[in-house]
Amino acid sequence: MAIVNGYATLAELQERSASLTQGYDGAAGTTELERVIEVASRDIDSYCDRHFFQTDAATVRYVARPSSGWWLPVPDLVHGSITAVEIDIDDTDSWTAYTDYEVDPYPGDLRSGVQWPVERLHSLGSRLWPTGGKHARRVRVTATWGWAAVPRAVNQATLELAAQRAKSAEAPFGVAGFNDYGAVRITELKSVQRMLYPYMRNRAMVG
Repeated sequence: MAIVNGYATLAELQERSASLTQGYDGAAGTTELERVIEVASRDIDSYCDRHFFQTDAATVRYVARPSSGWWLPVPDLVHGSITAVEIDIDDTDSWTAYTDYEVDPYPGDLRSGVQWPVERLHSLGSRLWPTGGKHARRVRVTATWGWAAVPRAVNQATLELAAQRAKSAEAPFGVAGFNDYGAVRITELKSVQRMLYPYMRNRAMVG
């Protein structure tokens, strides 16, 4: 199988732990290791409450109504990828970048040496984002979603998690199936938790 939106490669995993080549030989072994990497990547998405892969093309997403007219929280999106910001379904009510809104964080704003994706849109001038009850208009954003590049710490966390899970499977072609690699959890690996902590959306919830 090919790894879909994985945060590490098969070669990286095999290089990190040479012992993985023992018992994971041939095409079947390769498939299992790729499966472990993909499952680990999705578990990291869930743990951090965000995904670090980049969508293939710009797509539309409707954004929840904000509590403030000045700030519009958006799912992670790639800097420079926004092609349209529109209110509800009225294509004529569109917003222009750096005239009606600007992105946050600003391009070039590095955190721990990493370019963070856009997380919020800040309204400018006299325009405000729609707020209010359930009948208030929504905002739709067309952009490329995710991160421009997988952070190094996320890559390393994926390799650590995948390696531990691969080693824990005593009979990789019989006992351990696709869903069984969750036997080793992120919460049991302090090193993985430390690497992922800066990237979690709800860090305050972690004790």
